[in-house]
Amino acid sequence: MRGLEPPRPYGHTDLNRARLPIPPHPRAVGHCSPATIGRVSTEPLRTLLETAFPDATELDVVDRTGGGDHFQVVVSAPSLQGLSLVEQHRRVYQALADPLADGTIHELRIRTKGEA
Repeated sequence: MRGLEPPRPYGHTDLNRARLPIPPHPRAVGHCSPATIGRVSTEPLRTLLETAFPDATELDVVDRTGGGDHFQVVVSAPSLQGLSLVEQHRRVYQALADPLADGTIHELRIRTKGEA
């Protein structure tokens, strides 16, 4: 009951009580210097996608934020023709399973298109 509680200090809210410390980013822990954190090239991702989609007519990987963990992927390939959008995206996720699992990719936007 609110009326029976002692007065709270200035600026205190229930939200402040629930705040927890934010853990460090997985790549920030260890031997990385602040200058190298988040500097991931798009080439390893491009190589994985080229291996998974050798017939791709369009393949693009863009680092959306410059931080090295938010990417946009565009894949157009005849091997995606006739597949549902969910299955097309599932194939991209399978190709990028390792970087997704180890935290290299924090956010991934996917655009796919099957071509005849």
